[in-house]
Amino acid sequence: MTQQAKQPFTWGELLAWAILAFFAWLYWEAYQMQGGIW
Repeated sequence: MTQQAKQPFTWGELLAWAILAFFAWLYWEAYQMQGGIW
């Protein structure tokens, strides 16, 4: 299970992008609510 060369990205990068997308979604939801969450 050491086929890191075949993967376009590592699990660390995938996790980082997932967290980034999650926070971007949270920010967008809060922006649409016009401060309803904060």
